[in-house]
Amino acid sequence: MGGRLVLALIAFSAIGLSFAVPGASAGPPECIDPSPNGGGEPPFEGVGTPNHTIVAYGDLCPGDTDIWTFETVDVPVDQFVGVRIGVMDGDVSAFVEVPGAILEPVEPGIDYHSGAGQVAVTFHVRITGEGPGLARYRVQMCRGIYDPCQFARVDNPPPGDADCDGAVDAFDAYYVLVFAASLSGPPECADVADVDGDGRLTPRDALLILQYEAGLIDELPVP
Repeated sequence: MGGRLVLALIAFSAIGLSFAVPGASAGPPECIDPSPNGGGEPPFEGVGTPNHTIVAYGDLCPGDTDIWTFETVDVPVDQFVGVRIGVMDGDVSAFVEVPGAILEPVEPGIDYHSGAGQVAVTFHVRITGEGPGLARYRVQMCRGIYDPCQFARVDNPPPGDADCDGAVDAFDAYYVLVFAASLSGPPECADVADVDGDGRLTPRDALLILQYEAGLIDELPVP
């Protein structure tokens, strides 16, 4: 029982929940940003498939900004670029800047798409921590051919992939937990997020997803 409690506390801490201690007076530690400058990615090469998505993760202290730069290449058909920001912990503001266009905001969880074109495009995603404390985020960049790309559901999401992005990570555990706490609706791929097979989404499912991501268990679902 004690071991399960320790694992639960580790899981809840990993996805951004905190516990208040009555009478504690110490303030939060000074914020340290593990990824102070954001980064660049290689271009979306060639025409390829209709949708091509790059995913990056970052952390931000209040007032700090990460800048991610992405490029498309010349193609003989119409192409679109899109951005989606997901926030796992804390609060951020985000903007997309395409040279020759105005700086436009990207609301977390809502897609931003640029217009169609055949020429190469460079675009910048600027994400700023709004505090308090360290914010953790995921940024998805997508290049679509003929039509705006879609970030949502993959055709065959793996077990534990609550947000249907094709990967099992801490975001999936977060979406399961906030639903289990009645803080949001069910995640998009709730059917594959029930990794313990009991027919419900509970904190145990979130814990198992985190254990899988950390390599502590080999496969999902589990009995």
